[in-house]
Amino acid sequence: MSAVQKCFSLTEKLITSVQKVNEQNREEFITMIEELLDEREQLLRMIKPPFSKEEQIIGEKIVLMNDTLQNLLNIQKQNIQKDINSLSKKKTSMNKYINPYQNMQTDGYFYDKRK
Repeated sequence: MSAVQKCFSLTEKLITSVQKVNEQNREEFITMIEELLDEREQLLRMIKPPFSKEEQIIGEKIVLMNDTLQNLLNIQKQNIQKDINSLSKKKTSMNKYINPYQNMQTDGYFYDKRK
């Protein structure tokens, strides 16, 4: 099996893995996806011309699949960022509830100097 075919099968596996990610098993899939991406990166370095007709067709499919993979990874990244933002909002609101006078501003006081 050539490096192009291995890269194609690995890209398919990556796409199916990213599509299966949900909030409950996110950490497991992230580590698996990172390993697959590292392996794919090494395979991409091994791909060198000249290519046969079959390898060119597979390469074109890989390029199209790469766009799909990139979109799926961007969606997962946005989901993770939303979770991080919601956790930080929960943390700040909880701190405000526990100690409501912690971040009071003292600006705007008026001192009357008249007697």
